[in-house]
Amino acid sequence: MTLIEKTDALIVGYDLLDNDHDAFISLLNGLDAASNADFPALFQKLYEQTEQHFDRENQWMKQFSYPGKTDHKDEHLRVLG
Repeated sequence: MTLIEKTDALIVGYDLLDNDHDAFISLLNGLDAASNADFPALFQKLYEQTEQHFDRENQWMKQFSYPGKTDHKDEHLRVLG
C-alpha cells in the first residue's frame, strides 16, 4: 500500500527541497511495507532524515527570509514530537 503518492501538488520547485520530500515519501511508504523486524531501523532512518530535512529547511527559511518561518518551525517541532 502507498501511504503518500507523489503528486505535482507536493512539488515546490526547489530541487533540494523536492529531493528531500521525495526521500521522505519513499521512506514513509517503505514503513508500510516493512516487516516487524525491519520496521524499527527504517523508522529510525525516517526520523533522522526528517530531522536533517527540517534543519536544512529552517536554514533556507532564514536565508530567504520566509515570512511564515516561525509557524513552519513550530510545525517541524510538532512532527518530531
